[in-house]
Amino acid sequence: MALVSADYKFLMVDIGAQGRHSDGGIFKNSEIGHRFNEGLMNLPPPSIIDSAHTQPLPFVIVADEAFQLNSFTMRPYPGRNMTAERRIFNYRLSRARRVVENAFGIMAARWRIYQKPMNTSLATTEGIVQATICLHNFMMTRDHYCDDSFADRVNYNNNIVANGAWRENVPVIGAIQNYRDAGLNKCSRQAAEIRDRFTKHFMTEGTVPWQWEILQK
Repeated sequence: MALVSADYKFLMVDIGAQGRHSDGGIFKNSEIGHRFNEGLMNLPPPSIIDSAHTQPLPFVIVADEAFQLNSFTMRPYPGRNMTAERRIFNYRLSRARRVVENAFGIMAARWRIYQKPMNTSLATTEGIVQATICLHNFMMTRDHYCDDSFADRVNYNNNIVANGAWRENVPVIGAIQNYRDAGLNKCSRQAAEIRDRFTKHFMTEGTVPWQWEILQK
């Protein structure tokens, strides 16, 4: 479990959870999750992000449907027959989540220990992951480690225009595997209001010209 920055670096990691648990459950029970829930992460205070809305919005984690919506975690709106505004929010959230996939892919491609399941003790495995994450973050400052072609490039509707070179070096079965389980759809009214306010921002001052194309799909 990890939090990733926009430049493909790992900000926080929680290592050692069992793979049979859902992503949302692992996060909730992790030290990171506890600290977020208890307000101990020392995040910047909520900020006003545009002139159209005077109520400040908090800094949040971008997540998928495996996580629970709350005041610090944004997940997509559920369902199929959504309004245009909700489809735009889900699209913008999905674009942001691609950074996470690429961060894991880049690390797995550059460190060959991840090319196959690790046949080591749990303690050794955790040490390997810790070491490679530190090295990955350090090497991300070097141009040859991840140049412009190594990460995915996507078009306006979130389809990959050019596959990142890391995809050619990551096997289907390796040490890093995706595991997704739908999280609970229950959320607080406060969390739902925060998501709605982000949605309004994406429809006003936070709009980008290519987002409207998604409504034609």
